[in-house]
Amino acid sequence: MALVDLLALKQHEVVSIVGSGGKTTLLNALAQIYHKQKILMTTTTKIFPPTQDLYQSAILTNTASTSAANGVTLWGIPNVNGKLSAPNLALLKKQLINYDKILIEADGAKRKPLKAWADFEPVVISDTTITIGILPLNICGQKINASLVHRLDIFLALGDFYLGQVINPTVLARVISHPQGLFKGARGRKILLLNRVASPQTKAWAQQVVAALPAQCRADLSLIVGGNFKEQQEWKKYGKTSN
Repeated sequence: MALVDLLALKQHEVVSIVGSGGKTTLLNALAQIYHKQKILMTTTTKIFPPTQDLYQSAILTNTASTSAANGVTLWGIPNVNGKLSAPNLALLKKQLINYDKILIEADGAKRKPLKAWADFEPVVISDTTITIGILPLNICGQKINASLVHRLDIFLALGDFYLGQVINPTVLARVISHPQGLFKGARGRKILLLNRVASPQTKAWAQQVVAALPAQCRADLSLIVGGNFKEQQEWKKYGKTSN
């Protein structure tokens, strides 16, 4: 199925995207899918600015009133590193009612495929109606090290992991299900998105990740999907979930 059909977003949603290995790609993809509606694309952390073809208007200052015409509005504050920082969150929350979909990159991973979460992460605002947690499956088979994992020391403590340990579906299931893991601070419906699922091997790993999740974790998830943005392939629903 198409990802948009599986996600089945309602007319008004506040979507916070957390995790690693595809957050910005998902943010941009959702913005384009719904671009005929009133879409606000923003961050509660920091993001690299999307290319100008991905939005129709931009707000680059903190303002008490933002435009809400049909199309994609980008809102972020330029910083010295060339990224966009979060707008004032109190101002952001006041504008949510004016848009059909608010798409928020609410986490950062320093462009690494895995991460752990400091006390202040992720930044999921209370108005969030869906938290999408994303992880890449093609990381399986590689070894835990500083070049692959953001906040390595915290990551090692998530599951009594160790440097050089081979990343497998059981490791990823622990990252997903740990109270301080992927859905730490999640609000609203929780969706697990397994990215880079394309080959027979990664499809098998996706099944194994889902099987390794504790029953309560699976029950807490509204949806588990797997697929690959780059190949524009059909996305698949995994596992028996509730809600």
